[in-house]
Amino acid sequence: MEEEFKYHIHTENAPPPGAYSQAVAVRHGNFWEVTTSGICGEFPVSAGENAGEAVEGGTAAETTKALENIVAIFESIGGSIRDLTKMTVYLADGSDDSFNAYAEAYAAVFKGVDKLPVRVTVTAKPPVARLVEIRAVGHIALDDFKVSPNYEDMA
Repeated sequence: MEEEFKYHIHTENAPPPGAYSQAVAVRHGNFWEVTTSGICGEFPVSAGENAGEAVEGGTAAETTKALENIVAIFESIGGSIRDLTKMTVYLADGSDDSFNAYAEAYAAVFKGVDKLPVRVTVTAKPPVARLVEIRAVGHIALDDFKVSPNYEDMA
């Protein structure tokens, strides 16, 4: 059996994590499986004093920013939006208006991506005052994966 390696992923271009990692990457043979925590539509660490604050504009704005934050995490380790394979989306408001705003924003972010990730969308109130929370899973080819020296080797 091949040895697994794990990395704690952190980028200044995504919201500051609480008592959890932004993402964890685990090596499986010729690829890395990357799983994010629940990512919200919040300003990234690089936003300074606004870091962790929700963007304004409702469900659509929070959806767009949450997806941008997820893409930033993947890009920080050599991946891209095309490496996403599964999305679990939690909406605080299950109304048709809220779902439609989310669905339109989601489609706009993924415009031009030919192979879309699978997606599950459920109504669940996040533990903080946010309208959208998204957990992503993706797979990055071994040759494309890069880690910064400051990533914590968890193996």
